[in-house]
Amino acid sequence: MLGFNALFFFLLIATSC
Repeated sequence: MLGFNALFFFLLIATSC
């Protein structure tokens, strides 16, 4: 689950930029 959470966080940053 931690890996999925990290992936979601990375996606959020990618879309934010």
